Amino acid sequence: MGHRRCFLVCWGLFFPYFYLQLWSTSHGLDATFGFYTLAILNAASVFGRTIPNLLADRFGPANALTTVCLGSGVLILAMFGLHNVAGVTVFCVLYGFFSGGVLALLSPTLASLSPPSQIGVRLGFAFFIGSFCNLTGTPIDGALLTAGPYRWYRPIIFSAAVMLVGTAINVVGRMLAARRRGTPWV
Repeated sequence: MGHRRCFLVCWGLFFPYFYLQLWSTSHGLDATFGFYTLAILNAASVFGRTIPNLLADRFGPANALTTVCLGSGVLILAMFGLHNVAGVTVFCVLYGFFSGGVLALLSPTLASLSPPSQIGVRLGFAFFIGSFCNLTGTPIDGALLTAGPYRWYRPIIFSAAVMLVGTAINVVGRMLAARRRGTPWV
């Protein structure tokens, strides 16, 4: 189940990283600010890669991953409401934080749900499958966006939908692991 989760989550995760600059400038925001959106995303990602990992030590990596995946999917949907510099800045900070948590928690979650003798195989298989979605996710978003009058709703809905379906699969996997282990902190 981990490879499905990894595939779907990674398929939609990078849409803001690749298209937020274009989104900003095509929605009338200053082009100079558009170039800073990626820097803001990456700066917030530093905190997203550390704080959720600290919480994962207490509440379990699958629980923490579910939270940050859900936050990332919902934030992609929130792009429909972005209309000014302040909104885009807040989005960049929040999405950078949550997406950084997703990237940082995929490996610990897969490792915690695997027997020690199979961790390497499962991580390798999950990231092998995930590499294809990383290669295809943003081109699919670009094809959905189309040239000319951009149709932003299509890549936003696609990216958010696959992120949220990946989150649902994560919830199911977490529930199965919790039942098998007899603890809610998975």
